[in-house]
Amino acid sequence: MFNTSPALKLTNHGRQKRSHGTIFTKKIQLKAYSYCDSQKGDEYIRYDVSYVSAHVISVAWSDYTYCNGAPHGFLETGGDNRVLDQGSRELVPSDVFATGWKEKLQRLFLNALLETGWKPRDDEEKRSVLDTVTEPKKWVFTHDGLSVSFGAYDSGCYACNPRTTTIRWINLMPLLTAGSLLH
Repeated sequence: MFNTSPALKLTNHGRQKRSHGTIFTKKIQLKAYSYCDSQKGDEYIRYDVSYVSAHVISVAWSDYTYCNGAPHGFLETGGDNRVLDQGSRELVPSDVFATGWKEKLQRLFLNALLETGWKPRDDEEKRSVLDTVTEPKKWVFTHDGLSVSFGAYDSGCYACNPRTTTIRWINLMPLLTAGSLLH
């Protein structure tokens, strides 16, 4: 997850405590290959432990890169979900969801996004967002439910991404398997 290339110079390391986990933030001055195409810039990487149980840990991460002189930076977001009692392997949908989960989860997220006022510009943008919410690497489990954050171009347009959206556990319960690692 974190690039430790010697071409990157660590310029700041911060650590904050929050009620549901620890946040690790790193600011890196870019000196080599990056989104900046050999220009200089800054990269901010953040990790947030958002959910821990006897079986699963969920870590949210974001990576914001700004190239000096650019009109805006690039934001990537995601989650790293691990099954602790099985060798810290990646969590897969069948660890959590029953058959038919994909379409139901998409419907829940679409309704939640529309309630926030987000409106897709076209069917392609809608499809892109619905595909994103079914990617396990975008999932972040919290004590409130399942959250998905959208990176700079997850919906195809830098400025038209929906905001982070959470589906509450009460709404997710019908989608979970009987042996879900999140019960």
